[in-house]
Amino acid sequence: DNIECIPAFLCDGMQKLTSITIPNTVVTMGDCVFRGCSSLNTVTIGNAVKNIGNRAFYTCKSLTSIIIPNSVITIEDGAFWDCTALSSAVVGNSVERIGEYAFNGCSSLSSIIISNSVKVIGSRAFHNCYLLDSICLGNSIETIAVEAFCDCSSLSSIIISNSVKTIGSRAFYNCTSLDSIDIPNSVTAIGGGAFEETGIYKNESNWEND
Repeated sequence: DNIECIPAFLCDGMQKLTSITIPNTVVTMGDCVFRGCSSLNTVTIGNAVKNIGNRAFYTCKSLTSIIIPNSVITIEDGAFWDCTALSSAVVGNSVERIGEYAFNGCSSLSSIIISNSVKVIGSRAFHNCYLLDSICLGNSIETIAVEAFCDCSSLSSIIISNSVKTIGSRAFYNCTSLDSIDIPNSVTAIGGGAFEETGIYKNESNWEND
């Protein structure tokens, strides 16, 4: 416990790696496996991979797009954290959980497709994704965790499906372009500050008696 994982390819002097194809024999991509590969810009993930480990692509700052195949069940915490050039991502049809900080700091991310299999969007999963302007959540999502979309300042449209039960505290904090939102009847809990400093919050016509 508490031992920081060692980036396998970085330790082997592979920080100049530019592209890689994960073969169809690979089932698990371990923690930090490509962490710090700052030149890596093209990744093809094989159709047998079920798990993308913690910080697997952490600070891969040249990675521009990713397609996560239908075999993947879990995107672990911080998997694509600080992939600052990542502009688009497709989440496969079997992913059930997008972990904490999974796409945190992906400041170029403007487009992501979240499949209907996803049940949980973890804390700060899309924190500081400044260019993400619209998102449609899949029909199975039950939890939008704490600060999941915090500081997504371009986010102007989001569709929350009828499966959502919990919206965590500060989930949409400082989403300054978010002017309206429909909360379905399925939601039973909304955390403190969930919509604070959004466009909704800042529009005085939405206030009554202060």
